[in-house]
Amino acid sequence: MLRGAAPDDPASFLVERLNACAATPEDLDPRSYLALAGEHTTEWVEAAQAQLRDRFGVELDARLFGETPRPGLFVAYAYMAKSWRFTTPFHRMRGWLTFPVLRGAKVDSFNLGPWGEDTDVYEARAEQVLVHHHRFIPAEEPGRKTLVAADGELDFEPGEPTEEFVVELLTEDGGDRLILARAIARPTLGAMVDWAVGRLRSDVGDDPSARLGREEKLQIPCIDFDLTRRYGELYGKRLANSGFEASAFGAVAERVRFQLDEGGAKLVSESDFRGLCVAPREILFDGTFLLMVLRRGALRPFVAMWVATPELLVRAQ
Repeated sequence: MLRGAAPDDPASFLVERLNACAATPEDLDPRSYLALAGEHTTEWVEAAQAQLRDRFGVELDARLFGETPRPGLFVAYAYMAKSWRFTTPFHRMRGWLTFPVLRGAKVDSFNLGPWGEDTDVYEARAEQVLVHHHRFIPAEEPGRKTLVAADGELDFEPGEPTEEFVVELLTEDGGDRLILARAIARPTLGAMVDWAVGRLRSDVGDDPSARLGREEKLQIPCIDFDLTRRYGELYGKRLANSGFEASAFGAVAERVRFQLDEGGAKLVSESDFRGLCVAPREILFDGTFLLMVLRRGALRPFVAMWVATPELLVRAQ
């Protein structure tokens, strides 16, 4: 809690949103993260480094961790890392996809493979894709943006999806689920997540229509970003928590590293306180889309991102 901050202060808004977060420990794999806090002494730094090495080994990519002890300073640090591999890597396409679909940048992507590729490899890739939900979006759909031409013909707003879908990419980690969704944007990321989670089906593995056929398309852009957010609005704010009334926020930072390509996905996150016949489906992520990862059986994802620009994607070389 903050002390002496006005209700309209950005810091108060941030703290309120964090306090209202519905996330629980059950939403995370306990082996994938470590949260530490204490006085920033030499002993604390050494103990924290040992715990991080023991849990994450050579995969440790801790850039926000303060290695130089500062006795008298209270610190809180959290680190999370996990990767997901596809048993059969997908087929990489370099510079084929335009994102967003109109007047966007050329980006790398991956799919099930070319038509002439070995059938067994193609089928193995297709077995890693489950279509939980698919629907062609009618022109009169609420929220759909349309343009009216001079002759009265309706056309969709450039970049608006004409199909909505929720797909799951199966990885070697049976405990987590890698979900991607494309639909008309909801007002918030939380609303988009709720919409996608509500369309995940428990019986999808037994539904033959959940598998893509040879005449259907799948195209997913490769994602690669490493972003750090420094919460300057918290710096110097006093704490109201019992026992910490004389304390204030110092530097607060959060970093997210995420990659998705034909071989799988990788996440690093750290925070430092201081029978109808229908047209073939085209699962093309060539415009704004949702990506999330959630524990099997969990109601909330521990990774959720709304990709709306090519800045987070792998640009064609």
